[in-house]
Amino acid sequence: MALIAEGLVLVEAAVATGALSAADTVRGDDSFRRMIRWIGALNGMLLLANTNVTGMAETSADAFSAANLGRLITEDLLLAWGAPPRTLRAATEQLSRMQRAGEFLPPVEHKH
Repeated sequence: MALIAEGLVLVEAAVATGALSAADTVRGDDSFRRMIRWIGALNGMLLLANTNVTGMAETSADAFSAANLGRLITEDLLLAWGAPPRTLRAATEQLSRMQRAGEFLPPVEHKH
């Protein structure tokens, strides 16, 4: 539930700033249902990523990469929810720069 709650805050903030379109309440859509779909898609992706790709060509096996699938699913959902493609591309590029710089690695604990 904590994951859903944190995601709700982020989705609602994105809608409030115009980064995402408002949910279609006529369809019964809302931030909670968006988070459920996102979590469900990522859960399904993790199951798919466990596929045994031994013997597949590397380019085919890459289609089952958890990191690749997670990024694509997230981008697809954000685009479907109204994220401007140019803004999403810029955010993805910034995330890649941060990952290359090691900004998402856990802090190194120094022993005294």
